[in-house]
Amino acid sequence: MITIKESTYDDIRNIQSLWADEDVMKYIWPGGLQETEDSVREWLDRHNNAGPVQKHYSIFEDGKYCGETQYGIDEATRSAALDIKLFKSAWGRGIATRALEYSIAEALKNGAETVWVDPRPDNTRAIALYSRLGFVQKEMPDHVIAMGEDPKIFTYMELGKEKTGRICEVQKNSYTIKFMGREIPAKLKKSFYEEEADKLPVVGDYVTFELNLLGDSMIKSVCERKSLLQRPDQAKTGVMQYMVANVDYVFIVTSLNDDYSYNRIARYASVAIQGGAIPVAILTKSDLCSNVGRYIREVESISDKIRVHAISAIYGIGLDELQDYFIPGTTICLMGSSGAGKSTLINSIAGEEIMKTSEIREDDSKGRHTTTYRQLIELKNGVYIIDTPGMREIGMAETQEGIDEVFSDIMELERCCRFSNCRHDTEPGCAIKAAIENGELSEERYILYKSLGAENTRNYALKKEISKWSKARKKFNNKNDLY
Repeated sequence: MITIKESTYDDIRNIQSLWADEDVMKYIWPGGLQETEDSVREWLDRHNNAGPVQKHYSIFEDGKYCGETQYGIDEATRSAALDIKLFKSAWGRGIATRALEYSIAEALKNGAETVWVDPRPDNTRAIALYSRLGFVQKEMPDHVIAMGEDPKIFTYMELGKEKTGRICEVQKNSYTIKFMGREIPAKLKKSFYEEEADKLPVVGDYVTFELNLLGDSMIKSVCERKSLLQRPDQAKTGVMQYMVANVDYVFIVTSLNDDYSYNRIARYASVAIQGGAIPVAILTKSDLCSNVGRYIREVESISDKIRVHAISAIYGIGLDELQDYFIPGTTICLMGSSGAGKSTLINSIAGEEIMKTSEIREDDSKGRHTTTYRQLIELKNGVYIIDTPGMREIGMAETQEGIDEVFSDIMELERCCRFSNCRHDTEPGCAIKAAIENGELSEERYILYKSLGAENTRNYALKKEISKWSKARKKFNNKNDLY
């Protein structure tokens, strides 16, 4: 876990060691800088006495000192100079990015309007890092030169006006962007309203935007997605609902009580695979189930593409199995019914209560709604969690590839039928019928496969029909606007 805290006298020897390191100081003070404890103490006092316009932070990973980051705000220009130094052992693990984001957020919060750095031109690692964070190279301003910086020696880089953040919440036409540790309210630029629904930002999207610290920022574009989960909108037949983007794993959370549904897990898995994510079935409340092994085997039989874990978040059973998923930068989306234990699972993962929880109803084992909208949460360990409202049903549309992946064994059997157009009914040489008869394939699983495929076909055809009429109406309205 990465920890960033304001430096104190306890950190003086760490700072001394950092400054004396040749690798750290290569581009600043070749050979390292040797300072006494008293000189570092005096230097630290000046920072601490300056108030919020100047701060120095020490960086730790799992309790081990890694380096420092700091900022200083010039109150006349409202610009903040930023710096970071890390021991070589901490390079390349995302620590610098997290520390810089923290320092930038603190500078902006405490009055800075712009943030700048000035690495040497040959410090290519630093320049690449700053570029990824949105810094752009510019001509060095006069006030920076007046501070003693030399444009012939240093490359001036300023945090650009157009920044990149991540959508963490969507409420109708209002968006919230997670940026540098802050949550920024934002609206869409007008051209978005001429786009198809799948081009609008959803929770998990990375977007470029113009930062406005006094009101709503303006979302300019949606960055390329690596995954997008969707389902038919339950309120608008034939219309797709685009749920979340850039997800690595979908945790299909279902409790081992009356909420459990083999059918629903297969549906979620199909949606996850179709969208480009890995499905992971999380069977919660295992402490209340007397035959956990049976459920694990049953879910595993759905597909070899699904990973399965049985846990009890309350008693900590099975949580250690999930640690492999919690790699900094990973995004996990939780889906499942209300009361299945999603919020309890998040709290257990985070080690603190960051989500409200509610009990299930005793009469039907169904949950009360806790999460009412999708939201992205960043945990202290750098893992992103997307929580979603409870869904007891999830329809199929535009998910044929996902269905085929989940039921890839059935697809393989169909290829073994004697006739390529086999309906798996009375035809001779049918591999599906033979597999059912010899117990290789359960009839229930085959029926589920056919049912999901038929539902997907119906909904997809309906969506195409509605889309055609929608485009015709839009064309008609645009034509009439000319008169």
